[in-house]
Amino acid sequence: MAKLRERLAKAKKFIQEQDELFKKQHQEEHHSSLEEAEQSARSQIVHLTEELDRQKVSRRSRAWIWAALGVVRADWDDPQTNTAEVEARYRREQQLMLVAWHDLSMRLMREGVASAPANAARAGAGNASWLSQQRAKTKGAGLVSRFGVSLL
Repeated sequence: MAKLRERLAKAKKFIQEQDELFKKQHQEEHHSSLEEAEQSARSQIVHLTEELDRQKVSRRSRAWIWAALGVVRADWDDPQTNTAEVEARYRREQQLMLVAWHDLSMRLMREGVASAPANAARAGAGNASWLSQQRAKTKGAGLVSRFGVSLL
């Protein structure tokens, strides 16, 4: 019976030691995950701060370019006005491009239609198919008159 009590005491002691060891490991893991989260948050703050600085530089350089081009803007920092103005410029540019393409294609089409008879006269039989060239050489008589063959 004494041996059983000794074994029971040893088992209890072992369980308590394991429990303490488990709790210690859990605290270390929890502490390390908190440190990792903190480090991640700090690196994200640094990254966002750098991005903000880049945006500020970009905005300044854009403002400088616009000033050099003579674009006057009273509200550099208003994103709504920026967006609306950019969209309006884009629409206007697209309209001008469409008008230019339309005018160019209409001019080329008119020139092509106006010069079609002249081109046909200049080209002659050179642009015609082989069969039409053969008919032109024989003056439409074909094989019958050329070789004296009758198909009937």
